[in-house]
Amino acid sequence: YLADSDTLTTELHYGEQYFFQDLANLDSLIAMGRFTKKEKRNIKENGFTPQLVSEIAERLISLQEQNGYPFARLSFVPINTEEGISLQTYFDKGPRVYIDSLIIKSKSGIRAPLIEKLLQLSPGDIYNEKQLKDITKQINKVPYLQSAQSPQLVFSPKGAKVFLFVEKKAANRFDGMIGFQPDPNTDATIITGDINLDLQNTLQQGERLRFQWRRLQAEVQELDIGINF
Repeated sequence: YLADSDTLTTELHYGEQYFFQDLANLDSLIAMGRFTKKEKRNIKENGFTPQLVSEIAERLISLQEQNGYPFARLSFVPINTEEGISLQTYFDKGPRVYIDSLIIKSKSGIRAPLIEKLLQLSPGDIYNEKQLKDITKQINKVPYLQSAQSPQLVFSPKGAKVFLFVEKKAANRFDGMIGFQPDPNTDATIITGDINLDLQNTLQQGERLRFQWRRLQAEVQELDIGINF
């Protein structure tokens, strides 16, 4: 730059213009990204673009995060060639991570075996980021449970510790009516009524107990009992 007492003048040199030529190892990256035939055809038709680089990177990282590699990295290094700039790729999966433990924080006494069964997630399972992100939604789908706050992850050399904050939610239902009427055949008093009982997770095993009894006439009585685990 040039300067005098009250003027500042700058000169900007753009330098030589370069163009991206290609992405090194493109075919192998596409294969690793598990692109469909239609997607591969679109890539060949559209050629190399910055958007393509972004799509491949997102696809590769997402696949690794769902298969035990939350620390996978894909980096690009520009290399000058006579035709332009070629991007050299460096892909590092990082260490494979497994679920070390599920730690349940609950004031309601919710236990880990129940949550493991509901989420189909147990110690020793391969780390799956998509599955872990869906935990809150899966817990809130259970009629008798609710997530108190978002799960927390702690990584250690043994694997990923998953902290879950789960509480009970009112889900039991009881309604009915009881009456008395004389039996027309014996003149004895009989009990009539309509009772519906629905109990969920009373035994802390994820079970559901249904009891339905109906007797509106002396001669007709209905009883339905069911239990699901």
